[in-house]
Amino acid sequence: MLTQNKTKKVAIVGVGNLIQRDDGIGVHVVNYLERCFHIEKERVALVDAGTAGIYMAPVIESSSHLFIIDAVNLEAPPGTIKVFSEDDLKAASIHTRMSPHQVGILEILDLCRLRMDEPPRVKFITIVPKDCSPGTRLSPEVKSKIPKLAGIIKKELYNIGIHITRDAEDA
Repeated sequence: MLTQNKTKKVAIVGVGNLIQRDDGIGVHVVNYLERCFHIEKERVALVDAGTAGIYMAPVIESSSHLFIIDAVNLEAPPGTIKVFSEDDLKAASIHTRMSPHQVGILEILDLCRLRMDEPPRVKFITIVPKDCSPGTRLSPEVKSKIPKLAGIIKKELYNIGIHITRDAEDA
């Protein structure tokens, strides 16, 4: 059964593996947003998707707008931030250089499209990792960009009529 867009939430989805250092940046940003900003839970869902793969389909199908935060390997210095639409990723074949869970996201979006239940707007907010070796700490180059990534999300939400305010300083 299709859900009407007026009942759907904006989803901010953090993707990545927390035990592969910089690969977990998406999850770290979602945690930062939850900890430091007042976000209307009735309108916005913060989702720690980790490496959920196909299990993300219900989140995608219940979203009016989808913002995915993740690490992506590009030919750019570590810490470089890039924002892409789904079309940008496909046109540039960037998805072929992404990790398996990101390729899965593109495939899941196609599946949702076939089911005629996809968000009308999808954006990928990405950062170039420095170190995806086993470990739980982010590299300084990536960790220092968390507030900037949160600022991009804040601006994207503002552009669709949702205002979030800062609650606390990052401890």
